[in-house]
Amino acid sequence: MTNSINTSNTANKLQAAAQGIRGNNPGSSQQTPGRVSRNLFSDYMRNGEVDAMISNVLSEPGKKESFVSSVISLYSENKDLQEADRASILQACMKAAVLDLPIDKNLGFAWVIVYNVNVGTKDNPVWVKKAQCQLGYKSFIQFALRTGKYHKINAIPIYEGQLKGFNYLTEEYDLDFSNKDSNKVIGYMGYYKLLDGFEKTVYWSKADIEKHRDKFSKQAGGFGWKDNFDAMALKTVIKSMLNKWGLLTTQLQNDLKVAEEAERIDITDQVTEVPQQQLTQAQ
Repeated sequence: MTNSINTSNTANKLQAAAQGIRGNNPGSSQQTPGRVSRNLFSDYMRNGEVDAMISNVLSEPGKKESFVSSVISLYSENKDLQEADRASILQACMKAAVLDLPIDKNLGFAWVIVYNVNVGTKDNPVWVKKAQCQLGYKSFIQFALRTGKYHKINAIPIYEGQLKGFNYLTEEYDLDFSNKDSNKVIGYMGYYKLLDGFEKTVYWSKADIEKHRDKFSKQAGGFGWKDNFDAMALKTVIKSMLNKWGLLTTQLQNDLKVAEEAERIDITDQVTEVPQQQLTQAQ
């Protein structure tokens, strides 16, 4: 898979373009499940302004139509998306497309998740549902492999009994994968090997991962860390390993930059999980 799209500052460009599109709000008809709601969204995805925006970003023949069809399909199967701000859905899906990642949740590369976002103030909150692109750890492995410089790259959980000893300075680890005392995860290990033979191994204890989560994520109790802790931890290890130790080609740097922009909602105070009753009253 080769990403030939210029990803420089793409997230900001998409946000500016998507916000000005007419017919953005879901509307009352969107709350009614069935064919009418899906057709309205299909019309939205194929109107002139949206079509022009998509064409400007996805210029490869056949890619635009494939993208539009996948977004409409995703929307029709997801009730949460049917209540979300339409421009945010388009923006989230476009970010995945710019990174050349499929939005099929079963593949584990990227998800489109709905968050409750406060567009008002702390004292006078106005909660709206907005879609956000959430990348899986597999996407960062894909970014590295696209460079043609990496022979192997992976990250795995380490279970109690498998790690016999380690030296953080020399990065020498005494591991016994045949010895698993329990299903308790004690840490996460990342590894890569370049085609020229250079290797790197990093280890994060579970406590280190939890400190990182508490420091950088405002959504520790929401999608991701609560229900998918291992996947989020593996992504943390791979992202850190690539940013700190990886061979960063121009394309890989661009991919990592856009990925960071795409997930920026995770570290803003304006994203909060609220009780459903409060959300209903606010709407």
